Amino acid sequence: MAIIPLLDRRLAGKLPPDGRADRVFARVAGVGMIFSPLRFIGPIQFVFQSRLGQRRLSMAMAAAAGVMMIALVMSVFVRSGELRLDGWRYYDPRPTAPSVDPRHYRDSGAARDGRRPTIDSDVIGGPLIRLYLPYRRRHNPLIATACPALDAAVAAGTASDHSAAAACVGDLYRVSIDGAAVTASYNFTRDAASDFVGVLAYLPVDGLAPGPHELAIDAPGSNAQAPREVFRIPFYSIAK
Repeated sequence: MAIIPLLDRRLAGKLPPDGRADRVFARVAGVGMIFSPLRFIGPIQFVFQSRLGQRRLSMAMAAAAGVMMIALVMSVFVRSGELRLDGWRYYDPRPTAPSVDPRHYRDSGAARDGRRPTIDSDVIGGPLIRLYLPYRRRHNPLIATACPALDAAVAAGTASDHSAAAACVGDLYRVSIDGAAVTASYNFTRDAASDFVGVLAYLPVDGLAPGPHELAIDAPGSNAQAPREVFRIPFYSIAK
């Protein structure tokens, strides 16, 4: 797209009209225009340019690009909670805040991306909690370090099943209920809403007193040196 206009300025005036070189260049330029976005934006641009002039059009396009960039940056800050437009001054949107985040409960109807831990519901009426923990690409180096035998078996193509890998993924997390550490067996699964891969564990809660409790999940960071992230998932147990 840059070469064709450059050659047009340098050579078009020097080529003999209707000569072979002129015809070859015309064909090359024609093929180039097939892939050029000017086929679609050119007519609109030329209409505005004929009414506003090239300088005003350039200024208008630069202003529009600036507005779009500002909107994009603001949307990132709003999603991260750094910029608040709702007036909820005393609400803390961070994941570690002791609030009921519907994205942690599979029956809440909230959109899930499969990248955060989830349980069945915020009200547990049975003796077990089904806990889903995500398996992310950034976990691979951590798994290789924590489970070298598994890493060697996968590299050699001799890994027989997924049980060892699922256990290694689950062991990257530290799970506790009301401050007491919980151990569990893990199996690979897929999050039904997002088709994202993770591990599933069944946590017994039949010994808990009826009432409010908190499930805490200390998740690994992006690497061994990165800070860990803590998810706090409150739930109400009515199991006896």
